Amino acid sequence: MLRPLMAQEGDVARILADTEHVRVVYDPRDRDTVVITFSQMDFDRVGEAYYGERVFTKLGFSVLGVVAKANNWFPAVAMRRVLRTIDLGVVGAHRRRVAYGSSMGAYGALKWGRALGAGAVLAMAPQASIVPALARDDRRYRDLYDPSMHRFATVFPWNVGPRSFVFYDPYQRLDSHHARLLRWISRSIQTVPMWHMGHEPIFALDSGGLSEMIHASHDGTVAEVRALASRLRRRSARRAMGLCEALMSRRPGFAEAIYLRHRSTASPFLKVEWDGLMSVLRDATT
Repeated sequence: MLRPLMAQEGDVARILADTEHVRVVYDPRDRDTVVITFSQMDFDRVGEAYYGERVFTKLGFSVLGVVAKANNWFPAVAMRRVLRTIDLGVVGAHRRRVAYGSSMGAYGALKWGRALGAGAVLAMAPQASIVPALARDDRRYRDLYDPSMHRFATVFPWNVGPRSFVFYDPYQRLDSHHARLLRWISRSIQTVPMWHMGHEPIFALDSGGLSEMIHASHDGTVAEVRALASRLRRRSARRAMGLCEALMSRRPGFAEAIYLRHRSTASPFLKVEWDGLMSVLRDATT
């Protein structure tokens, strides 16, 4: 279940809209910056009231959290009701307004961030669409596609604002398909390559890096966003894991050295994933 919303000292976090499919939470802190977050798949297992609650509490940013109550890609019927219901002045009161999400949440940020007042979008490995005709051979979400809800579950040109950044791994074939499709949909979208990050370029953004990226996406140049992404990617344990996967069949000794050097810097979740990957790769090379 989603964690109950917690009241805070001073300004109080509150639910602005609650539909069958989507809940919207406003958690005010910083008067200058608000991050419009969109939840990822299986978010009910995370134990937060909205996506990024822990990290944004630490950073002190205000948040408008859009929470999908299932793996439903923020259905248009629910989001239109949200847009009719909430006072967008709570977003407009902030100078810096950035939409943010990963995978399903990244799709949500691109699809609905601009309508909610975002001046920039950080989309980590998004889908351009889950409509089968557009997703083509990406069958990862085919079982979740519901024609009654998802007929228009596609990012359209009019959804996209002028500062929309799509982060993806060019070695990840399916994510690359969506990145290319998004660029075809709108030339306003700027793609940011995150080699060896797999479907999780978001892992490059620790709390300090995320704060820098939020500021750069809204106030900086495209070149500055790409340079910052490159710097954060190079120091990421997830990139080191991706390098291990790429090198194990050709240079297993080098892959093992990378693993031993960088494993200690990984998060507990990533350590478990990395240990399992190394076990599979070792078996495959013996």
